[in-house]
Amino acid sequence: MSTKKADDSIRAGITARIKEVVGENGAAFARQAKLTDAALRKYLKGTAMPGAEAIIRIARAAGVTTDWLLTGGEAVQVATAEKQFYQDRIKWFESQIDMKNAEVQDLKQRIHELEKGEAG
Repeated sequence: MSTKKADDSIRAGITARIKEVVGENGAAFARQAKLTDAALRKYLKGTAMPGAEAIIRIARAAGVTTDWLLTGGEAVQVATAEKQFYQDRIKWFESQIDMKNAEVQDLKQRIHELEKGEAG
């Protein structure tokens, strides 16, 4: 394989792995990785290759190793347990918010009923 073909293959692999970890919401991922939307779009299209700092930011935001991002090697998920912990906490907080919102609606309904009773 020529050097040009090898370089193209490496670039294509990095681009594919970046696409894999970014998912559907590139803007949100860019914010999380502290990258500009424009830079991330270029990486996703393969028109630019991220430098060392961007590779580290992408890997950290995605919870993967820089080795995997660069080579596709072992140890894809480095923070699976921690990531799961945070996802579980988010679900718990969301459930608490839902319960509180229901309580607020119930209280508003009671106030409304009391006001109707006072007017009558």
